[in-house]
Amino acid sequence: HLTELLINTSGGLLWHAIDNIVRNALRHSPADGTVTINLSFENNTISIKVSDEGKGVPDAVIQKIFQPFYRVETSRDRNTGGYGLGLSIAHRAIARHGGTITAENFSEGFRVNVLLPGALLNQDTTLKLTPLG
Repeated sequence: HLTELLINTSGGLLWHAIDNIVRNALRHSPADGTVTINLSFENNTISIKVSDEGKGVPDAVIQKIFQPFYRVETSRDRNTGGYGLGLSIAHRAIARHGGTITAENFSEGFRVNVLLPGALLNQDTTLKLTPLG
């Protein structure tokens, strides 16, 4: 059962931020890999987790991926991997909405975590989340 989540946002900034995170996950996952998007609402916080089965990012540079023009692989350029702006733009858009974005490697791949204040939920939203499993 799917329920639409209505969030009060500043234009399309938040949508573009999440879109960029998901596109990165798809780009960096193996062809037969899975990208998982988890949405939860707890303690008046909206949590969005986008996980992929890619090789991840070296721990030493994981926070740099949110800086403008930073690319993990120096051989990548705008023709093969973009300008290095997507995650920095996502970071600013999420911060503008009062949220935070972090990233982490985990045993099966790489995950980007977005936390947003529950105050962004539209009054008309009826959010019903059912645990998986």
